[in-house]
Amino acid sequence: MTEQTNIKETSLDKSNRTVPKVLFSWIGTQDYLALDTKSHGPIFSSIKYHEFEEVILLHDKNINNEKYVSWLKMNSSVKVSSFKVDLKDPTDFEVIYKSCKKVISSYNENNNDLSDFYFLVSAGTWAMASVWIIISQKDFPATLLKADRISDSIMEVKIPFEVSVHWHEEKAKENDEVITAMRDNFIKFSQNGFLWKSESMLRLLKTSMKIASRELSVFIEGEPGTEKEVLARILHEGSARSKNSFIKLDCNLSPDKEIEEFLIGLNKNESHSHGTVYINAIEKLSLRNQGILYSLIKDFEKNSGIKNPRILTSSNITVGQLFHLESFDNSLLHSISMMILKIPALRHRKIDLNEYLDQSISFACSEIFGEKSGIKKTLSPAAKNFLLNYNWKGNMDELYSAMTRMVILSESNLVNESDALSSVFMNHDQDKDQKKILNRSLENGINLNSLFSEVAQHYIPRALDISNGNKKKAADILGLQSQQTLANWIDRYLK
Repeated sequence: MTEQTNIKETSLDKSNRTVPKVLFSWIGTQDYLALDTKSHGPIFSSIKYHEFEEVILLHDKNINNEKYVSWLKMNSSVKVSSFKVDLKDPTDFEVIYKSCKKVISSYNENNNDLSDFYFLVSAGTWAMASVWIIISQKDFPATLLKADRISDSIMEVKIPFEVSVHWHEEKAKENDEVITAMRDNFIKFSQNGFLWKSESMLRLLKTSMKIASRELSVFIEGEPGTEKEVLARILHEGSARSKNSFIKLDCNLSPDKEIEEFLIGLNKNESHSHGTVYINAIEKLSLRNQGILYSLIKDFEKNSGIKNPRILTSSNITVGQLFHLESFDNSLLHSISMMILKIPALRHRKIDLNEYLDQSISFACSEIFGEKSGIKKTLSPAAKNFLLNYNWKGNMDELYSAMTRMVILSESNLVNESDALSSVFMNHDQDKDQKKILNRSLENGINLNSLFSEVAQHYIPRALDISNGNKKKAADILGLQSQQTLANWIDRYLK
């Protein structure tokens, strides 16, 4: 049995409501009776008790459908849309289920807002009511409503906890499959097909999954080399536009005149109209072209729908920094950043960096020497420790370039610390930070154990590197009494 609770709602000023309320319902026998009697029927009663922005009705071939829709429009101020379904049997569960999902999906494609859905289970057959219940739990979260004929009021239908949990578990499995598919796409579109394991990247993909199917503009921010285009392609692949074109415009590479012609052509070029347009380095767009893009976006908003291209943008600087640029129009910024995705820098993803170092040196060997050569190079402990603490300002692009240089320049199959040092662009600030062990401020105290650990993690791998793994020689280099003392330090600070 389902639990029912009376709905009590106060009238709300529509101008203050940010999320539209939309009612979906079949037209049932009790609704048709409202045409000739004083009975309101479930649909009209729902409109009376709730302030919906839109009512979307499904119906079969009943001759009274058009008459009822006209009556409802005349007796209410709500927007009414109706869809005819070829339904030979009003209890055909499969046809009803597919029809309901199709109508709701169509609504989502043509509306840029995140609406509150309400499904009316009183109108129509038992099969129609059952489908609304299933869809509300499994496909499109919604509030279920039921009309009470005696009191002429509307009640909310609550699904028993045990049933709800089961459906939510099934939905979680589906979401995991979507995340896996998006992760596979990230690997596919990435320059080197690297895997990642960090929580920050998983959170990014979960957010991307929620955004991909929405017709919202997305601003992607991230440092150079963070593969912003890859994320843009993932959003495209996860949308209803995935079978249409993905067009990239790079403001770093294209002259102003060429960009202007491209933007003006977005309204005319049929091949672009159903696809996704990705604009990289949006901060480099001239003021004139910013105005053109802003006008286009406003035109698209007036004629919303998949027939217009979806605009995705990216920048090496943050939205906040872009907002304070005098050379960038804030009106445009608000239009292109309905949603914001930030790709974390590589230095903030140590678990991924550790994986990438091993994968990238293997990838570089295959690219340089060929897969059939059998040549494999690895990083020494000291080299890997240095690279893990390097700041990687160029992120993935810098990582691959550096690994390529290491593979070519190293004289043995073991890439040592010297090879690593000579292959990266060490900046002054980082060099200064790495040497800054002494003369630290004592004003707020220091953690001496942490300092010892920092020193040990820096020097022990280097000593093992120089001694080719010989712990006795490494202990002598470090001035330790014995090999056992070195082993103790390794257990304490490196494990």
